[in-house]
Amino acid sequence: VSVMTDSTRKMIHLGAVVVNNFSNFLFSKTQEYCTDNQIDFDLLLPLMKETIHKLRNGQAIDLQTGPARRNDVKTINEHIRQLEDWTELQDIYAFLSNKITNQYNKPNQ
Repeated sequence: VSVMTDSTRKMIHLGAVVVNNFSNFLFSKTQEYCTDNQIDFDLLLPLMKETIHKLRNGQAIDLQTGPARRNDVKTINEHIRQLEDWTELQDIYAFLSNKITNQYNKPNQ
């Protein structure tokens, strides 16, 4: 039990929605994609677990990896093309890749 103000409780709830509900939505979209492509979604579970485990010892901003983090436009564009038949996931991928690229590739970095 933690004692906190109502304002703090509301901020924690918002944070919980973002880390839990939003990530679960991404998991569900990825699970659909895997199912549609006869890929075992369970193959991704070790990566998901490792990502969470790393947060115990580091800051999320320092742990970001992937093509958007590297500003690998060629791979990003290929992934977007691969998602041609999954437009909802394609939109999410493009949006988040853009946000990540902007976060890590600001001038003077």
